[in-house]
Amino acid sequence: MKTTIALTILFAASLFAVTPAGARVERSASAKHEFQHMTPCPSTGQNLGKCPGYVIDHIDPLCHGGADAPANMQWQTIADGKAKDQRERELCHVSYRRVPSSSACLTGPRGGRYRMVNGHKRYGC
Repeated sequence: MKTTIALTILFAASLFAVTPAGARVERSASAKHEFQHMTPCPSTGQNLGKCPGYVIDHIDPLCHGGADAPANMQWQTIADGKAKDQRERELCHVSYRRVPSSSACLTGPRGGRYRMVNGHKRYGC
């Protein structure tokens, strides 16, 4: 019962979280473990430990505003995951280019924080 209430609150809070497209979102290890506890591994049927041949994937990419919550996670084969990751890199790259606001603080692939001002990166926000 407590888990259901906690998940409902977490999911509702994630609906209102706004992430600028292209911004790097910290991944929550606890959300990943909670998903694995709720959804057994397809290859082993276990709720703990490794899942050979599968990865945990975000249905809606984090870089495109998806929530880092168990409700936005799924098991995916490694091959399908790699293909989806490639599509997401292209999607997020396009979204990153479209960020019009100079007030949005973004994080680059190597962790540098910057704002887009008149089409140029301005570091240090």
